Amino acid sequence: MVVPKISMRYFANTVAIIKGGDRQLSFIKIRKYNNKYFCVKDSGIYELDDQYEYRYFKTGVYFYNFNNSKPLSLSGMQEVDEKLQDVGDSILFNKERHIENMQAMHPGVETDPLQMPPDRTEEMSPDTKRFLQDYQTDDEFGKTNLMVNVHMQKKSVPVLSTPLIPMGVNKGDYAIIQIAHRRLDIVPMTIHNDQAYTPYGVFEVTRDNQYMVKRQVISFFVISDKADKAANKIPKKAQKVMGKMVKKKRWGRLKTFSQPQKKHYKEPPTEKKAQPKNISLSAEKTLQQFKADDPAIFKTTVKELHASKIAVAEKLSDPLKKVVPIALIFGGVMGLMIVMSNAPMVIDKIAEVMGITPPKVVYLTPNEAREAGLDVSSLPLAPDNEVSREEWCKANPKECRIQGEALLEKRNTMSRAMFGMEYDSLTTLQQDEVTAALDAGTPGTVQGTETMTQQGADNVPPIMVLPEDITEESDTRGAVIVRYTAYATDNSDIPVETVCEPKSGSIFELGNTMVKCTAIDASGNATMGEFMVTVTGEPGELSFIPDIPTP
Repeated sequence: MVVPKISMRYFANTVAIIKGGDRQLSFIKIRKYNNKYFCVKDSGIYELDDQYEYRYFKTGVYFYNFNNSKPLSLSGMQEVDEKLQDVGDSILFNKERHIENMQAMHPGVETDPLQMPPDRTEEMSPDTKRFLQDYQTDDEFGKTNLMVNVHMQKKSVPVLSTPLIPMGVNKGDYAIIQIAHRRLDIVPMTIHNDQAYTPYGVFEVTRDNQYMVKRQVISFFVISDKADKAANKIPKKAQKVMGKMVKKKRWGRLKTFSQPQKKHYKEPPTEKKAQPKNISLSAEKTLQQFKADDPAIFKTTVKELHASKIAVAEKLSDPLKKVVPIALIFGGVMGLMIVMSNAPMVIDKIAEVMGITPPKVVYLTPNEAREAGLDVSSLPLAPDNEVSREEWCKANPKECRIQGEALLEKRNTMSRAMFGMEYDSLTTLQQDEVTAALDAGTPGTVQGTETMTQQGADNVPPIMVLPEDITEESDTRGAVIVRYTAYATDNSDIPVETVCEPKSGSIFELGNTMVKCTAIDASGNATMGEFMVTVTGEPGELSFIPDIPTP
């Protein structure tokens, strides 16, 4: 296998470069699942973070170490290596994790008086600090969702990322160089002793930081982290000269490519710039205390959960142990709310199965209660939230009128049943007195006719005042809006609401329309009346386009 330079440039969408055991590299074509992870058959599950994605032409590239699931930052690794070399340390000390581990093992221990190594992360750039913070922090929410959703999949890991198919032949060593912010270039490299000769110049190499793809040597360098402009290669003539000198193995003269040239021989010697060194991807060394979950352990946990079909809290991360009780409590509360909201329907169903008929609530007016033989004075009062008949009639004028007609017809029927055809020969005033006497419930006489009266009861129906029959001329719509005034008075001071249908302000079409009005006082005495509205004219047609004379 060779470096898949052509495949990465033209065919691959996203590539992961993973440092394996014994300094071996593997190039993996990433196939994402759950929009957050990808899985390699041999090493495990890795996370994706776009913040650490590099670009090689149109290909996205991620760097990983096989024993850590998080992506690496080349510039961050370079700064960590340089800092450790300057101070002489071998491992970057993680103070926060060290204190957390001590408090977990010995609760209540005071860490302030303890003598700890200095925290070198405070001396680094903000980008490197952010990289180290992301490197040690697990995305517990994403991992928990992945593990819980494992049971709904056919396989524990439905998609595997396979090695990238290489193109070309093995023609020497290569250098992967960061030439700008998150931009890479892959160029040929020739190594002699501790020098690496590339089209971007000469670099210093360390054997421990060299990696292998089969027999091919790969090194990583950072020469620029600027976002505005990428580093340039040395001139083509210089590249050709370097190539010829490499073929002839003139290593002594090749060193001049790493030294700045003087513009004139009389100028004083310039200071030699430090050569960039190759970068180590070994997280098991410098970033040992910053490492997150091992990708192989993560993959094993997912497989166990899928095989058992049981999401065991101990198998998940610590935050899930806190989430599960909360989720159970909220689930129980929601279940109780659902049961309570359906309780009336459940009770009715149980009563239906057991043959129990639920009681029906019927509201009666005082007059209807007397007719049913009930003592009106002993009946309980309606609750405060009950709607009065007057308010109900305002909200439902049509139903109120129909109910008033039925009540009036019922009284007339009872009067005819008691007095026979003589009731029809009475005047309207005498009929009203008979009806009022029936409502009162005490014996009395009305012009020689035996009836029922009650001393002190409101048995006088309201007096309705209606307009005379109305005649209007239609407008261009073949109809017209008619407004009228109808009201009723009562012997008491309580106002009487008059309800008419159609109501005033309605549109009346051509022809005759009967307007029926009903007035009912607080004692249930009703008066009905009607008048005619006649609309004359011809059906009209609206025309808003004026006649335009033809030329």
